[in-house]
Amino acid sequence: MKNDKLIAELHKKYSKKLINLAYGIVKDTDLAQDIVQEVFVKFCNVLETFQKSCSYYTYLYRMTVNRSIDEYRKKKRIALKTTILHENVSAKSKDVDLILSVKKIIEELDDIYRIPIILIDYDGLSYEEGARILNISLPAFRSRLIRGRELLIKRIKQKEVY
Repeated sequence: MKNDKLIAELHKKYSKKLINLAYGIVKDTDLAQDIVQEVFVKFCNVLETFQKSCSYYTYLYRMTVNRSIDEYRKKKRIALKTTILHENVSAKSKDVDLILSVKKIIEELDDIYRIPIILIDYDGLSYEEGARILNISLPAFRSRLIRGRELLIKRIKQKEVY
């Protein structure tokens, strides 16, 4: 009973953030929702043995990232066509094209560089949180983020997106 209440509170508090995180990786709203649902089901199963070496939030985030990466790779392997969902943008069509072009370039980056960019620039996490979620050292995380941003700028210039 106590755990049910905790799970409900955590779901209410974090599900939207986790869905947005998963969406940033898999680019599919329905799949992102399914991933978060699976994460909470798995979390329910490990809650009894959960050791508070990290916060519930960090643990759920890490589970969501790992599950999302698995799904992204699975989609890539079986060559499913991904779709980009357009967000409600009240900007000029030129600005929308620029935003979509940059998003497309980000999607083309390797996972190792794309995911740190998403965690920091889209989700607004700290470097420390990003490193914990990816289970890598802080210097390694910073290095991946810097290299990813350099690649992004280089590709934007190559494609003359600006």
